[in-house]
Amino acid sequence: MMTTKTIQITPFDPLFFRDGKPFTMGEDVWADILFPPFPSVLYGALRAVHFTHQPEDIKKINTQGDPTKSLTIKGIYLMKGGLFYFPLPLDLVENLRGSRKLMALELTDHLPSSLNPKLKLLVSTSPAKTVENGFVKQFDFGNYITNNLQNA
Repeated sequence: MMTTKTIQITPFDPLFFRDGKPFTMGEDVWADILFPPFPSVLYGALRAVHFTHQPEDIKKINTQGDPTKSLTIKGIYLMKGGLFYFPLPLDLVENLRGSRKLMALELTDHLPSSLNPKLKLLVSTSPAKTVENGFVKQFDFGNYITNNLQNA
């Protein structure tokens, strides 16, 4: 029987996750931030912690007896102040009129005649802009899922 555990990681220092682009001395001076990190990054970190604290298990790495072989990451979530934050859904945009709150794009059938009539587009009913690397609070995400954004 598999057991499910939640692991909460609180760093001592700032964590920095970036893309895998290699740096070439004297040429590349820029890295793109990648957050949340890929599950494989945390998978490797958790395995490293296990084998650091259980060095006698190192001989079992990648064998049938590997104590970390059943480790599965089901999700990576950001927590701040006791609240979970989720990546902002791509169909939520910032309304540039009035309160500048988030609003959902709407599905439309009104397409230029040159496009496939079976296609639908997500459009904004007022001026809006996308939110780069945005997060939404757990409660507001619930409002989004239930199509109740006026409470968000």
